[in-house]
Amino acid sequence: MEKEKILIVDDEIAHAEFAAAILKNEGYELFFSDNGKKTLKLLEKNVYDLLLLDIQMPGLSGMEVCREIRNKHISTPVIFLTGKTGTQIIAECFLIGAQDYLVKPFAAEELLARVKSQLKLKQFSDNLQGIVDERTKELKDTIETLKIEIARRIEAESLLVSKNNALQEILNYLEDEKKKANDKILKNIETLIIAPLNNLKKNIEQNCARDKLLDCVNYLTENLEKIKNPGYDSIADIKTNLSHQEYEICRLINDGLRNKEIADKLNLSEETVKWHRKKICKKLNISDTGQSLAEYLNKIMNLA
Repeated sequence: MEKEKILIVDDEIAHAEFAAAILKNEGYELFFSDNGKKTLKLLEKNVYDLLLLDIQMPGLSGMEVCREIRNKHISTPVIFLTGKTGTQIIAECFLIGAQDYLVKPFAAEELLARVKSQLKLKQFSDNLQGIVDERTKELKDTIETLKIEIARRIEAESLLVSKNNALQEILNYLEDEKKKANDKILKNIETLIIAPLNNLKKNIEQNCARDKLLDCVNYLTENLEKIKNPGYDSIADIKTNLSHQEYEICRLINDGLRNKEIADKLNLSEETVKWHRKKICKKLNISDTGQSLAEYLNKIMNLA
């Protein structure tokens, strides 16, 4: 075990040697100073477990030394050695940061009792400070760990919110597409079923011939097949978006006719046919797909 270090400060050598003789037998490591300035330098460079400090010294007094080391946050315990017993000076000793005092002349037993008491208190304080430092470090480490975990959870929550938003956008898109599909179905039913049924009803009321009624029934059957066909909506869109002449051009393109043949058939110039083709591509939103108009029409009309 490392010896406890005691610094004895007294300008009178006899008093210092008397205290040293008592403490040496207890196994303490002793150091000496005979003035205030030297004491301050020693305390700045070295660590001691206890300071026995004479009050009355030339130059810096013991009280001035004590006040200075406390201002510098040096926490070495101080026992003042004094020949005065007045209440005022003793109170001042404690106010400036001393832990205890001894009145000269003092007995060996009294010196040992005071020294041992202060060293035990210092050991207890050091142990307590060690525990505090250790717990403080553990607390800081725990706080850092919590910060990392909180940041990770915030990031995960942000990612989850982002994914939820993306999912909601997809659901909204699907809902819109569903509504559009339903609207198209209703439109097809109105166009392909309701109107022919009304026509059929009219023919029945007018007692039309059997063949005419059969034609109406066949027409309804064909329309029902078209409603079931996924390509019909695309054809309906084509009819809706294009003019009659543009639709005729599409039909002829799908039949395999070239621009010149289409121009001759519709009594148009070839340049006019080319212009219509560009306009049709733009209306059908296939300009940037890399797919030709003929390929698109072949795919759609073959479905119908």
